Amino acid sequence: MSNIAKVGLAAEIESYAKAHGPLTIGLAGAGQMGTDIVVEISQMTGVRLGAISEVVIDAARAAAAAAYLHGLAGDVAAETMGEHSLVATDLLAGLPEAFRRATRWAGESVVRISG
Repeated sequence: MSNIAKVGLAAEIESYAKAHGPLTIGLAGAGQMGTDIVVEISQMTGVRLGAISEVVIDAARAAAAAAYLHGLAGDVAAETMGEHSLVATDLLAGLPEAFRRATRWAGESVVRISG
């Protein structure tokens, strides 16, 4: 998706994933920082989130939903603007359609995220 050169750790992760499959990591805590980490992991080539450990289950669900919607908004923005010149703020334009699609796929009238 990106033609930015992968160097250092990013290059090592990509090389490992090609040889052995994606790295699977677990996350303890889904507060603001945990949610940010979930979103970042969703954008990393060769890394996947295997589990979220959280005392408040709604916080874990909200972190997973936020990561999913973030990625979906990026897909929508890439569809409409093209992926080569996207910047982070372009995802804001994709959020309404991302919510519509997620709502349709969930078969509900409203997408609810608590946490």
